[in-house]
Amino acid sequence: QTIFAEDLIEPTNINSSSLKLGDIDGNGTVDNLDLVLMSQFLIKEIEPTYEEEKNMDININDVIDISDIVLLKRLIMGDEIETFDNLKA
Repeated sequence: QTIFAEDLIEPTNINSSSLKLGDIDGNGTVDNLDLVLMSQFLIKEIEPTYEEEKNMDININDVIDISDIVLLKRLIMGDEIETFDNLKA
């Protein structure tokens, strides 16, 4: 099974806001601004909120790292990615 950016909505509500993997800025779309924000978080320029951090963990392994950036870039480019079970190492 493959998934696309629009399929990455988490059913969990935190503080009454829905999480959407990859949508770090919470504007409803997964785009280059989200990639910039993730990069800033990774180099410690800014500190993410809980919701932002959860939206950055694209492969849902509780670690934000280069693999999440790669997956985010693929989503922005419209590439298919495998299901989360297949992404976990």
